[in-house]
Amino acid sequence: MEMNIKGIDKEMHRKIAATLFNQTWNLIEKSRNSDENDLMISVSQASLFHWRFAGGGDLELSRGHWIISRVYSVLSMPESAIYHGNKCLELCKSGNLEDFEYGFACEALARAHYVKGELGEYDKYLKMAISYAEKIKEQDDRKWLETNINEIESRQKN
Repeated sequence: MEMNIKGIDKEMHRKIAATLFNQTWNLIEKSRNSDENDLMISVSQASLFHWRFAGGGDLELSRGHWIISRVYSVLSMPESAIYHGNKCLELCKSGNLEDFEYGFACEALARAHYVKGELGEYDKYLKMAISYAEKIKEQDDRKWLETNINEIESRQKN
């Protein structure tokens, strides 16, 4: 869907989207109060919004849904996390994206189902994420996905 906001070109939307994505990640990693939790939701949604205006393709939109899913998992809102995790996975399929992207889509769904207490679905998506991680040739990308997978697994063991 092509969109336009008067006075903001696609490149500016792209810069805003990336900045908001990074700001979302900063919020995820810090200790937050209730207002910051609300801000984290807004910032993650705004990032996806700007990717749409920037003409983002399946890659950018899938990453936008991925971080929104992560936000909702962090905030123990599994229904929304699952919704955005599924959108991420759908975009991976429709865009024929790389194993790295599929791996993170499955990681998002594993995390969301874990938060919801659906351990069968958690296990299914965790195994899929691990399988995709094993296929990633770029060592740094594989390690980043494995780090996220290990973080979920360590939560389960506690």
